[in-house]
Amino acid sequence: MEKNYKEGLGRTEIPWTDQFFIKDYKNIIEKYWGRKPEVDADDFKTFEEHFALDIGQGFNSKAEKLKWLSIFNSYRNTWAHEGTKEKGLNQSEVSFLREVHGKLMPQ
Repeated sequence: MEKNYKEGLGRTEIPWTDQFFIKDYKNIIEKYWGRKPEVDADDFKTFEEHFALDIGQGFNSKAEKLKWLSIFNSYRNTWAHEGTKEKGLNQSEVSFLREVHGKLMPQ
Protein backbone atom coordinates (compact mmCIF):
# COMPACT_ATOMS: atom_id res chain seq x y z
CA MET A 1 0.00 0.00 0.00
CA GLU A 2 2.87 2.33 0.83
CA LYS A 3 4.57 1.61 -2.51
CA ASN A 4 1.36 2.37 -4.43
CA TYR A 5 0.92 5.60 -2.47
CA LYS A 6 4.50 6.72 -3.14
CA GLU A 7 4.05 5.95 -6.85
CA GLY A 8 1.01 8.26 -6.96
CA LEU A 9 -1.60 5.51 -7.18
CA GLY A 10 -3.38 6.69 -4.06
CA ARG A 11 -4.40 4.65 -1.08
CA THR A 12 -5.43 1.31 -2.48
CA GLU A 13 -6.44 -1.64 -0.37
CA ILE A 14 -4.40 -4.77 -1.11
CA PRO A 15 -5.85 -8.16 -0.17
CA TRP A 16 -3.77 -9.85 2.53
CA THR A 17 -3.34 -12.93 0.31
CA ASP A 18 -1.50 -10.78 -2.27
CA GLN A 19 1.12 -9.99 0.33
CA PHE A 20 2.34 -13.59 0.68
CA PHE A 21 5.45 -14.92 -1.00
CA ILE A 22 5.99 -18.53 -2.01
CA LYS A 23 8.29 -18.98 0.99
CA ASP A 24 5.41 -17.84 3.25
CA TYR A 25 3.12 -20.49 1.79
CA LYS A 26 5.88 -23.08 2.21
CA ASN A 27 6.29 -22.12 5.88
CA ILE A 28 2.54 -22.46 6.48
CA ILE A 29 2.43 -25.84 4.70
CA GLU A 30 5.41 -27.11 6.73
CA LYS A 31 3.98 -25.87 10.02
CA TYR A 32 0.56 -27.46 9.49
CA TRP A 33 1.77 -30.41 7.39
CA GLY A 34 -0.25 -33.22 8.95
CA ARG A 35 -2.70 -31.27 11.06
CA LYS A 36 -6.36 -32.23 10.85
CA PRO A 37 -9.42 -30.49 12.26
CA GLU A 38 -10.70 -31.61 15.64
CA VAL A 39 -14.01 -32.56 14.06
CA ASP A 40 -13.51 -35.44 11.67
CA ALA A 41 -14.43 -34.48 8.10
CA ASP A 42 -14.46 -37.19 5.45
CA ASP A 43 -13.49 -34.89 2.59
CA PHE A 44 -10.70 -33.07 4.48
CA LYS A 45 -7.17 -33.43 3.12
CA THR A 46 -4.05 -32.43 5.00
CA PHE A 47 -1.39 -30.23 3.46
CA GLU A 48 0.68 -33.39 3.12
CA GLU A 49 -2.03 -35.01 1.01
CA HIS A 50 -2.33 -31.90 -1.15
CA PHE A 51 1.26 -30.76 -1.54
CA ALA A 52 3.56 -33.79 -1.24
CA LEU A 53 4.88 -34.16 -4.79
CA ASP A 54 7.34 -36.76 -5.97
CA ILE A 55 9.71 -34.97 -8.32
CA GLY A 56 12.21 -37.79 -8.48
CA GLN A 57 14.57 -36.49 -5.78
CA GLY A 58 13.49 -38.77 -2.95
CA PHE A 59 10.12 -39.03 -1.32
CA ASN A 60 10.73 -40.06 2.28
CA SER A 61 10.90 -36.90 4.36
CA LYS A 62 8.77 -33.77 4.51
CA ALA A 63 11.71 -31.83 3.04
CA GLU A 64 11.91 -34.18 0.06
CA LYS A 65 8.15 -34.03 -0.48
CA LEU A 66 8.26 -30.22 -0.51
CA LYS A 67 11.49 -29.84 -2.51
CA TRP A 68 9.40 -28.88 -5.54
CA LEU A 69 8.33 -25.66 -3.79
CA SER A 70 11.92 -24.48 -3.43
CA ILE A 71 12.63 -25.28 -7.07
CA PHE A 72 9.40 -23.56 -8.11
CA ASN A 73 10.38 -20.46 -6.12
CA SER A 74 13.80 -20.42 -7.73
CA TYR A 75 12.26 -20.52 -11.21
CA ARG A 76 9.77 -17.85 -10.22
CA ASN A 77 12.59 -15.61 -9.03
CA THR A 78 14.47 -16.14 -12.30
CA TRP A 79 11.41 -15.23 -14.32
CA ALA A 80 10.04 -12.37 -12.23
CA HIS A 81 13.07 -10.29 -11.30
CA GLU A 82 14.30 -7.66 -13.69
CA GLY A 83 17.97 -8.63 -13.33
CA THR A 84 17.41 -12.26 -14.40
CA LYS A 85 14.37 -11.87 -16.64
CA GLU A 86 16.43 -11.95 -19.83
CA LYS A 87 17.82 -15.33 -18.77
CA GLY A 88 14.37 -16.92 -18.88
CA LEU A 89 13.62 -20.58 -18.31
CA ASN A 90 14.95 -23.49 -20.31
CA GLN A 91 12.87 -26.36 -21.69
CA SER A 92 13.52 -28.71 -18.76
CA GLU A 93 12.49 -26.01 -16.27
CA VAL A 94 9.28 -25.38 -18.20
CA SER A 95 8.64 -29.15 -18.30
CA PHE A 96 9.13 -29.28 -14.54
CA LEU A 97 6.58 -26.49 -14.05
CA ARG A 98 4.10 -28.30 -16.32
CA GLU A 99 4.59 -31.49 -14.33
CA VAL A 100 3.97 -29.68 -11.02
CA HIS A 101 0.91 -27.96 -12.46
CA GLY A 102 -0.44 -31.30 -13.68
CA LYS A 103 -0.03 -32.84 -10.23
CA LEU A 104 -1.62 -29.92 -8.40
CA MET A 105 -4.42 -29.33 -10.92
CA PRO A 106 -5.32 -32.73 -12.39
CA GLN A 107 -7.95 -32.59 -15.12
